[in-house]
Amino acid sequence: MVAAPGLLVGVCRADDFTWEMKAGITGEYCDNLYSEADDKASDGSTVVSTQAMVSNDTERLKFQLAGELSGTVYGRYDDLNNMDWRVKNNVTWLAGERTSLSSNINVGEDSSIDRYLSETGTLLDTRKNRTLRWS
Repeated sequence: MVAAPGLLVGVCRADDFTWEMKAGITGEYCDNLYSEADDKASDGSTVVSTQAMVSNDTERLKFQLAGELSGTVYGRYDDLNNMDWRVKNNVTWLAGERTSLSSNINVGEDSSIDRYLSETGTLLDTRKNRTLRWS
């Protein structure tokens, strides 16, 4: 059953098939890592991320699946290292001129300590933030 889709490649052609892969490395530096006036700490971090996306659009079926994996490695504070991931899926089927069915799923895990740093100005904690959104 797993090999069946591979055998039908010549028969099942999509109007628009897209496949993308991306990767990136970012360096960051924070000179007040814990935001405490009497115990200032500084550290640099490296963020390594990769993304993959596949989409298949035909006249009646639109399908998209995307995934992202990101890891942050701190230079001195290795207890803050974290790994985040996210997967998104969107399927739309046009049953007729006025009828369609769609499904959206977004699931992931964010364990970054500076998740809310840009909003609050302080680091919070290392708890993992799991998300599941669907419709």
